[in-house]
Amino acid sequence: MPSEDLVTCLNKLRLINIGYGWGGTLSLVCMFGRDELPHLSNVGITGPCARFYIGLEDPSELAEDIVQAFSAC
Repeated sequence: MPSEDLVTCLNKLRLINIGYGWGGTLSLVCMFGRDELPHLSNVGITGPCARFYIGLEDPSELAEDIVQAFSAC
């Protein structure tokens, strides 16, 4: 998935905000390139990645948010 496609999907999240997680209670997601973490190539990851920091929201609502965001991509 090209990085602009991943950004499009992440922008569709309603409950999870885009940002860096520093141990708070809210769920966040941030995007990074594989070149920022070279060891990812050892497991076959070749494109952009998203890291989800899961907070204290209802797990089923978080899962629903991720499914709805990525189902259209």
